[in-house]
Amino acid sequence: MKEKINVLGDFVHRSWLTLDRDLTGLRLLVKLRWDMRRRMRENRGLHKIFLDVVRANPNKICIVDIGSNRSYTFSQLNSLSNRFANHFRNNGFKRGDVVALFMENGAEFVAAWIGLTKIGHGLIPTCALILWPIVYLFQSAKQLFAQIHFINSIKEQKMRKMLNNYEDNYEDNKILSYNWLNNAEDEEPIHDETINFHSLLCFIYTSGTTGMPKPACI
Repeated sequence: MKEKINVLGDFVHRSWLTLDRDLTGLRLLVKLRWDMRRRMRENRGLHKIFLDVVRANPNKICIVDIGSNRSYTFSQLNSLSNRFANHFRNNGFKRGDVVALFMENGAEFVAAWIGLTKIGHGLIPTCALILWPIVYLFQSAKQLFAQIHFINSIKEQKMRKMLNNYEDNYEDNKILSYNWLNNAEDEEPIHDETINFHSLLCFIYTSGTTGMPKPACI
């Protein structure tokens, strides 16, 4: 009986110590669910919601890139995302095309995601840590957009045979680095007004532990 009282007392004590944190988390969860329902009713594209935030807080810090030790305001991140959007649109990409992003975490990754969303592209976001499943994912994309040192590291792996299709098209920009980024236009692109909150954003793939990776449509 004494042990049960001690356990109960310890539970009450710990609950009291974490009460402020738990209430804060609950408030955030309720706010998030409410905001999601409102966004679904409005049915506006995510790129338009992002632009609302840009207009309201143009000079507020949006993201800090630890790797490059740079910070970006909402306005700067939007300009960077416009470069991605304009480049892909000017090169013949249209709504529904799928682009695989093979990039390290950083501001460019976020900007590429937002920029491609503005013109209605589906994304396959990947990272450099899981090499073998990535080769399979590339087959679903019209174009692979990668940081060039990642591509060079892949070519050194025992995956040459699986990458043959992409290596054959390397000179044809099937695999695309972003040396062009600084020269791309940063003006707001013409948006596809048919893109809404329910439009395809990206494919998130499983790890493929029970077979080939399988996509979840977001």
